[in-house]
Amino acid sequence: MRIHCTVAILSILVSTGLLLIIYGQNHMLKMLNKAVGKLQTDLKALDVQYTDKELLKVSLEKLLDQGKKVVEELEVALASVVPQMEKNKNENDVCQAEKKTKADELASIEKEQSETKATLKAESDAWAQEINNLKENLFGYNPICDYVKHNPLTEKLCANQTQNLPKDETSETK
Repeated sequence: MRIHCTVAILSILVSTGLLLIIYGQNHMLKMLNKAVGKLQTDLKALDVQYTDKELLKVSLEKLLDQGKKVVEELEVALASVVPQMEKNKNENDVCQAEKKTKADELASIEKEQSETKATLKAESDAWAQEINNLKENLFGYNPICDYVKHNPLTEKLCANQTQNLPKDETSETK
């Protein structure tokens, strides 16, 4: 009976060991299934990202090609515009030089005009003064009248005419 007991204990021990091994393998299998599920979702996400990146790469390549075409077109356009710009710049420089010379000429003419106006005003003032002096001599008392014979014509000429001088002539002389 001792053998039976030993065999029974041994079989219980082996069964328990096998049960623990099976339980451990089952637990490991569940963990591996979870890991596989997680890896599959990660794979799907990476596949979507890869697809998105491929689409992005294709669209970027198209944009790059379009950009290169635009650059080539702009280079051709620039080649035709540069001579026109240089021509316009030269015309602008010539125009600015002409503008400067015209401004200098205008300044000298304005200076000459102001000098001429000043000269004319000075001469006009001198002539106005001379006219006023001559009017005073004409209508004023002349000392020569003391030495001439008295007759009606000389009295008329030598008479004080300042009273008969029109008012608008006195305002014109001032």
